[in-house]
Amino acid sequence: MGATLWEGVVRLTIALTLILAGCGSSWTIRKDSELAVGCVLSNFYLDSDEDGWGDGSEPPEQACEAIREENRTASNGRDCDEGDPDITGLVGALCPANLITVQPTDTAIQYAGVLFDESEFVFVFGQSTQTQRYTVGDIACEGWAGADPVDETWIARGQLATFGSEAELDAVKSRIEDAVGDSVYAGFIGIEWEGSSVDSGSWSWVDEESSDTLIEQAMDWCGGVAPSPLDFFPNLNPDNPDHAPAINQEMQRVRIAMILEDNGQWCLGVPSDAVMEGDAMDGLYTHTLGHFVCKRTKPNVADYTESVQSE
Repeated sequence: MGATLWEGVVRLTIALTLILAGCGSSWTIRKDSELAVGCVLSNFYLDSDEDGWGDGSEPPEQACEAIREENRTASNGRDCDEGDPDITGLVGALCPANLITVQPTDTAIQYAGVLFDESEFVFVFGQSTQTQRYTVGDIACEGWAGADPVDETWIARGQLATFGSEAELDAVKSRIEDAVGDSVYAGFIGIEWEGSSVDSGSWSWVDEESSDTLIEQAMDWCGGVAPSPLDFFPNLNPDNPDHAPAINQEMQRVRIAMILEDNGQWCLGVPSDAVMEGDAMDGLYTHTLGHFVCKRTKPNVADYTESVQSE
């Protein structure tokens, strides 16, 4: 069976005369008359923030077209945040609210997002939001981004954030500043260590689309000096042979953090660079713990349209 048909109503706005050839008779359908036709039913969800993604917490209405007077204009119920048009839909394994697995507390995770051209960014922040290692951030971002099959291998649609232009980076920085207010911030992004050892290598974007020159053009290194991978795991001693396996493993996983300092300036470094000495924020960030910024290609809402199928 095909899609369920609903006997919809079409109101004609002009007079139409149908001449039956050879019969000598005619039908006239006057203005505002009604003519029953068939249509394909679709599900329409409430879309309060008008971003094209609907509220899945309420059942949809089935109709031939969007019910605009009720704000039921979304053709899916996947919106991750019905109150924020910069947060799109669930296309991966989780929504931004679940980027961090929060232990039972009185405070939920804090997150925010920004859309820029064809990219979507989300980040977690706040003293009440758990801080995580860079490895956790990387895994969380991939889970939020979703994945596509390529040559029998699933390839993530996103990762820890990279930036193709200074304008894109500025949009993210501005949104973070709005979210955290007067606080500091440290969020891991997609800058990795490329080198054979902690003493031989350099920092580089994890993808090939981002310009490495943007790293130092857009933001200085915190304290004026690029960090060493060892700064992210100071408890490991490179002179101790027993620590060598752990160092080699961490060296491949470590990621730089973008830091908003207490003076309102941005820099790149380790999360502890964000700590304000002598302030209540002391201890929020350690060398290995911070928040993180994710990026993915903005999903096409049309790819997630729901139709009503016959039983």
